[in-house]
Order: sequence, then structure tokens, then C-alpha cells
Amino acid sequence: GGQGGGGQGGGGQGGGGQNSPLQQELNAWRALRNAYRAPQIIISVEPVLYGGIEQPHVVDVRMRFENAEFLLNEKLERQAPVMIFGGYDPTYVRGQPISANTNGLNHKKRYLNFSFTTTSGSQTIVAPIGFADSPNGMATEAPPDAFAFNWGQFNKECEELRGAKEGQAFGAAAWDYDFSPKARESWNFAGEDGVTHGDPILPEIVFDNLNARPNNVSFQIRSIVGVCRIRSTAEIVTGFLTCDRLVIEPRSKPLRIIGTFIVGALQIDPSALAAGIRWSSIYYPEATFELRKVGILKSATGAPCSETPDPNNPIWHPVPSIQAVASRFSCNAISLRAKADPFQWTAVNPDCGRLPGASATSCKRHPENYFVIEYSREGGI
Repeated sequence: GGQGGGGQGGGGQGGGGQNSPLQQELNAWRALRNAYRAPQIIISVEPVLYGGIEQPHVVDVRMRFENAEFLLNEKLERQAPVMIFGGYDPTYVRGQPISANTNGLNHKKRYLNFSFTTTSGSQTIVAPIGFADSPNGMATEAPPDAFAFNWGQFNKECEELRGAKEGQAFGAAAWDYDFSPKARESWNFAGEDGVTHGDPILPEIVFDNLNARPNNVSFQIRSIVGVCRIRSTAEIVTGFLTCDRLVIEPRSKPLRIIGTFIVGALQIDPSALAAGIRWSSIYYPEATFELRKVGILKSATGAPCSETPDPNNPIWHPVPSIQAVASRFSCNAISLRAKADPFQWTAVNPDCGRLPGASATSCKRHPENYFVIEYSREGGI
């Protein structure tokens, strides 16, 4: 039996010969292993331009396949890929509410089902004509008129028409217009109720025991102020302020300042320096916890912010509640910028200002000082 297994006839029947199906398959696997190159799919997203104008409603998703012939399944058989696309919207899709109860997340997904074709003896990957509703489902081509209208041009014409209207409060200026010569006028925007317009719009603001202690401090947005005065009884000062002069009076206790001040002249008494001044922007990691502690940052319901993230509502939750989203934002220091967005105004070249001969304010069609909403800032800040 052993000798028969080594013979030609016995080897063929026993499956151990060089020409046996098993040996041929093994040789094919070895050849594949030697020739194998890892397949890659490179995806890029680029803007869509019509007539040189970017379209706000579509993007160009480009895919490039390398070594596509080595896209194999677990049986080492060539298998074309299926790309799944899902738009992220935690509220509604096509008028339907998304919830775990209705399994609403499923109808957001669309599929690009690729295939292979043989051309001149070689395998070539073929892209589908459009999205399908299921893996290996039939693709539906977008109607020709879906991208025919130039919405970018339409938006541009609407902005120009709005900006040209008589008495328009915030008309559109050219995106590259320089408001630097009128910067001070643009900065002079935030005072107090009942204050008549002047330069500076507010002659003086005083920080003392009535508005600058942990139990009564508030976040101040003031620009331009003639004199910003910090008295000895003030313990913590917070806000965004533009001051012609900042005066820190004599004091014997440490002073904490959280915020950004644009100052023309600075006067600090030596005793204040000796007592200690700790000053940081709202973005300093420890500032977030300090602002929560004094109640400037609080949840959407007015309750104190939690010092630790809620494990039941992580930031990546697919269907967050409106209240959870609002509280996560209001408990973060970045939410303070939404109070007045002063950095669009207090830039050297502001995004908004008055054009020559105009009585109303205009804003650049393409803002340069972006207003960023940070969704969360928690552990490790």
C-alpha cells in the first residue's frame, strides 16, 4: 500500500501527485502569494464648480483603485467591492424621523456596487452608474436635471440683490474688501442698553465686589470701552473687551482673569503684580472647569455642568437628544463666543463694516474670520 501510494497510478488516485487537483490548487495559491500586492482604494472629496462657481449642494467624490485584481474573498476568489455611504443627520432624512424604534437609520444608507469585467484577457473594475438601495441591488442613475441648475450662481445673485436693497442692514461686500481703515468703527459695537452711540460707545466699566466675585461674576462683552477698571475688591474677571485703557488698581489678593482683552494702554499697580495676576484665554484647559465652577458655563436646563462625561450619551451617539446636544455645547468654553462673536468684529481687518458713503453695515460675502462651533471639550482638555 505504501509503495503503491508512491507510484504514478497510486499517486494520482491518492491525490498526492504533481498533477492532482489539490496540488494544482496549492500551486495556484503559491503563485498568488508570490504575485500578491495589497489592494488600495484612494478616496478624495473635491468641490463641484459650474462656471467657476462652487456649488453648495453637491461634492465630487473620486475613487481610485490600485491592485484591484487582488480584491479577494475568504476563498481567494476575486470579489468586487461594495461601498456603503451614509449621510449623518441626527434628526430627519427625507421628512422621516430617525429613531432606534423605527429602525430609521437604515434608510440613510446607499450603496455603490462595483463589478469586474474582462477586457483583452485582463480583469477591469467597473463603477456603477449610480447608487443602489441595497448591496448588489440595481443602481439608479441620477436624472440629468439634478445637477443642471447653477445654485452657486443663484446664491451669489441673491446676495448681491439683498446687499443692494435700500436700507439693508447687513448687505454683502466683496469677499476681499479691506475694512482695516474702518476697524475701530467696526469694533465699536457692544455697550449697554440705553447707551447712545459714541466713540467709545461706553466711557467706563468697573469690576469690583458687585460683579467680579465667584458668586456674582458674569461674562462681559464690551467694545469699545474708554476705561476698563479692575478694583481691589474684584476676584475674577471674565469676558471679551476692547479697552482704550485697562487699569488694575492696587490690591493685596490674587486676581484671576479669563478672557481676551484688546487694550490700547495698560496700567497695572505694582502691588497687583506682587499679589499675583493669573490671566488666560477661555481656551486654557483649566479655564473650562473654573468657568463651570462659578456658573458661567452651565447646562441647557440651568443645572451645573457635570465634571465627567455621561456614559449613556457619548459624543458619538448616533441619535443624541436635543437637550444633550445643547448642554454639551453650553458646558464648553467655546459657547461663550456665541454671545456676540466679537472676533469677527475685532479683527484687524473685520468681516463687517461700513462701505464708503454707506450708512448701514455690510459684511464680506466670504468671511475670513470663521466662527467655529466646537461640539465638545471634555477629558484631557
